Amino acid sequence: SGPGARWLCQRPKQILRHTMSDPYSSIAAQPSEVTDKLAGVLEMRAAQTEQTHLRDHLLMQKLHGSVLEIGAGTGAITRAIAALTSVTKVTGLDPSAAFLDAARANAGPKEIYVEGYSTSLPVADASADAVVLWTTLSHIPVEQHAESYAEILRVLKPGGVLHVFDNDLGSWEGRLHERDPLDVPVRAFLDLNADHLALRKIPVALAASGFEVGPYTVHTVVDEAEDTYGYQFIMLRGIDSFADKGIVGQPMIEAMKAEAARRVAAGEFRMVLGYGYVAAQKPSG
Repeated sequence: SGPGARWLCQRPKQILRHTMSDPYSSIAAQPSEVTDKLAGVLEMRAAQTEQTHLRDHLLMQKLHGSVLEIGAGTGAITRAIAALTSVTKVTGLDPSAAFLDAARANAGPKEIYVEGYSTSLPVADASADAVVLWTTLSHIPVEQHAESYAEILRVLKPGGVLHVFDNDLGSWEGRLHERDPLDVPVRAFLDLNADHLALRKIPVALAASGFEVGPYTVHTVVDEAEDTYGYQFIMLRGIDSFADKGIVGQPMIEAMKAEAARRVAAGEFRMVLGYGYVAAQKPSG
């Protein structure tokens, strides 16, 4: 539980319960084989057409000036923000040296990447026009949210906006049938998260922290192909998670993976992924 065993927060002992199930919760301490794989996942997810459309619809038209992205990873979202003519500077913050090295290798002139944590942002007071938490908040322990919100309020300019976009796990669904056997490993994956509805409680918490909060909306992506987040990271990782529990033997695991591959080849695979979004403004007064 040293300084590497933390993710976007600075109290490693408080997040040990997360580290066994969520590699991002201890990303700074992960070996290269893990960070290399996760880096590929981050880039793949960000490059999906549906994800690009969601960013364009929910985020890109609202950004200007100086932007901070917390949990920038390999910089996929930060690069897209920097490409906006309305944005003059974007800072990508992440605790992973490996991710930051990858981000800097592809950085443009408007991008700055720094190591840091959500509970102690290395950013000046009232310096950001917007802060972005894009599929990041769910990896920050709930007990650290209030401290993180206070830091975000500190770095936002009056009238600046926090944009939160994350997994609405209560709306994730991959079944084709009422008793679909492939639903079991998907549920095993989702059960790594203690509260499937946690994101829906965020607006109340943001308001309690002093933000002026907009409506919470849910937006759906349907992954159908082999090279998608829903297949690679939800279905296949779910099967591996199910195998790790030792409930069934390797023949059943192989059969599950074979059925998943068959569905993709037959055009039958559907992974419905819901994402929640909310914008919260720092009061101007």
